[in-house]
Amino acid sequence: MSIIILMNTDQGLLCLEKKVYQLWQDMEHLTWYMIKQTTKHLE
Repeated sequence: MSIIILMNTDQGLLCLEKKVYQLWQDMEHLTWYMIKQTTKHLE
């Protein structure tokens, strides 16, 4: 229930957006890291 209440407020939405953005950034960093590792192995 608390999640629904949070999402109904602007602050809750902002918090959710921040979490999603952080997760997206982490995924991007992980992807770049994996690409770098792969190219190292290919050289």
